[in-house]
Amino acid sequence: MNMPKRETYGAQPPIELLRQYLDHGGWYDRRNLQFVEIVDSSFIGAMGPPGGGRNPVTARFLRHFNQIAHTDLEPSSLNTIFDTIVSNSLDKFSGDVRALASPVVQATIDVYQRVSAGLLPTPSKSHYTFNLRDLSGAFQGMLSASSRRITTVPAFMRLWIHECRRVFCDRLIDDHDRQWFDTLLADTLRRHFDIDFAEIMPAHMLLFGDYMVRQQQRKDGAVQGGAASHRSGSSLLKSLTFFLFLFLFSFHCVCTCHHILSFPLGRDGL
Repeated sequence: MNMPKRETYGAQPPIELLRQYLDHGGWYDRRNLQFVEIVDSSFIGAMGPPGGGRNPVTARFLRHFNQIAHTDLEPSSLNTIFDTIVSNSLDKFSGDVRALASPVVQATIDVYQRVSAGLLPTPSKSHYTFNLRDLSGAFQGMLSASSRRITTVPAFMRLWIHECRRVFCDRLIDDHDRQWFDTLLADTLRRHFDIDFAEIMPAHMLLFGDYMVRQQQRKDGAVQGGAASHRSGSSLLKSLTFFLFLFLFSFHCVCTCHHILSFPLGRDGL
């Protein structure tokens, strides 16, 4: 609710329009200047502290609401919660991958906190807001991986990079911010895992997902330059040969849409 820009003397017309309903129970019809009363309606709003593109909102408007707020969890609390979840979920993986549970949790929380502090919302980047839903989304993607495919430390670290990019980097709108994020990932890999970012990153685009499989499986592995062919359908389709060419960017968009639809309440950053 504090996204509307303030005018010279502090007024926010969208807020004042909402306040008219809360004060008087309706609005005027501009065609005949008759007052229209709105009944059986409730308002629920959300806002954050002023700053970073968020503007102060008049107390005359806020007085109509019962305000509920909470403070951010401490890093130690986040570590306890997600370490328990990740450690239990990695039991099906190899011993080398299971040993990454605590470092991965600490590294992901570190990335989340540094992104939240370094990429603040501005009027042109008002969607740069990160919360626990984004943090949990990164872990959700990693824990949906197949233990048959992710068997080594480098493979799991590539998956970790992919999920961090999917959750945080896909929301960034310019090359400067994306480069800043990749530098952050490289620094985090070096500090938490003593791994060089350039050594484990493939030369092609890094994408994970379950593609063209008959049985639903999560995160079967990285795409190694193409998608497997799958023949099905009528006899007419079986007699035809199709050639499909995709630019890397369009392929990335298709994979992103697939990933969104693969999870309950899936959504994109933009």
